[in-house]
Amino acid sequence: IPPHPPTPPLAKRECPSYASQLMADEGRSRHDIWASEASLSLLGPVRLTGRNGEELTPKPRKTRALLAIVALARSSVTRSRLTDLLWGDRGEEQAKASLRQALYELRDLTNAGLITATREAVAIGPKRLWTDVGQFDGAPGEPAGLAEALQTLEWPPLADLDDVTPELDDWLRDERARIQAILTQRSTEAAETALGKGDAASARTIADALQRIDPVDERAARFGAGADLAFGDRPAAHRPIARLE
Repeated sequence: IPPHPPTPPLAKRECPSYASQLMADEGRSRHDIWASEASLSLLGPVRLTGRNGEELTPKPRKTRALLAIVALARSSVTRSRLTDLLWGDRGEEQAKASLRQALYELRDLTNAGLITATREAVAIGPKRLWTDVGQFDGAPGEPAGLAEALQTLEWPPLADLDDVTPELDDWLRDERARIQAILTQRSTEAAETALGKGDAASARTIADALQRIDPVDERAARFGAGADLAFGDRPAAHRPIARLE
């Protein structure tokens, strides 16, 4: 298998998105971001950046897919599972060799302790790899912080990984549904809290994000209408409800 160009080490080009992630997080997982040597964006295209914002995203799509699969897993992922998802159309030995090549592309993360690879499985750790999905998958924070994080929300998740393999497409469908459920639940809780506190601006931002995730979500229309009413804009409050009727 011809080697791909090597993934840049953990220090290269500046990337403005990393600073925006720090600002949007509003302290909830700021410690986790600074504690990690890299940040993995999964909402939208897969993107890996270093602590100082340098671009580290692997070029091969299957390497990016490997990183996403491992980062989103609740536990270690067996090598056989990874080869089935990414190289199921190849013979066993060729698939194993392709996995080794992809792991070689991620060697800087392994050397930094952000990925662990054994003879049987691959996992995140022992150091923490911060992900944008992970910041929503936990105890809810203040609505204003969530609203700020959602302002830059890109949808769908893992947007650059479609049509890599049929097996990965099945995994993408299930994982996107899981991520959507997480974001919808957290956003719904935050929007209700925001309206209860009279924070119409945060509720409006969260409602807009919910509509990007699911344009026909009635809860998004209801939260948006509530925010518009709080702003005193009755005509605007009726528009999202009317679109769903």
